[in-house]
Amino acid sequence: MTPKLTVSAATVAACLSIAATTWSADPAHGQQPFEPTCAPFAIERHLDRIAFIDQGEEGVSVGDRRVLRFDLLSHDGALIGSQQVKATVVHGHMAGAYEMMIDGTVILDDGMVRVSTVGPLRDPADTSTASADTLQWAVDGGTGTVAGAFRTMTTSPRGDGAYDVGFEISCPGQEPGFQRADP
Repeated sequence: MTPKLTVSAATVAACLSIAATTWSADPAHGQQPFEPTCAPFAIERHLDRIAFIDQGEEGVSVGDRRVLRFDLLSHDGALIGSQQVKATVVHGHMAGAYEMMIDGTVILDDGMVRVSTVGPLRDPADTSTASADTLQWAVDGGTGTVAGAFRTMTTSPRGDGAYDVGFEISCPGQEPGFQRADP
């Protein structure tokens, strides 16, 4: 039996809109170029859009997805990029708690960073604006000024719907004596 997939035309349009959104600095609109580096740096994250995709059983169930887009800002409030995220419910418990596999791309002016993590889904209507969970993300690739980036990204909720985002990244050849295994 083929699993039921319930997706409205509006949901598909919202997901395509989120996925198609690209970012580049536009000083005329207050956007500032930001060059990520293969060293620690910190920024802020604010939810821009979210779309829910209900797959299978009505209501939250394994396979459901959330597609999100966040604006990324420097700590002085300048828009410096975006983060595209896809979260998939991968495991459910009888007590109503669910786990999600979360993959994303951080898009900055001079490079992109690929990140992934797992985390709880506290509420089926979760919009990622009220999470009390600090998440540790694996950084497993980058382009531009952060080509080959690896290590971690941490997102910590501030309580006002925004997140503090910290990067602890390195790039190949930065650490003497450390060799990253190529896939």
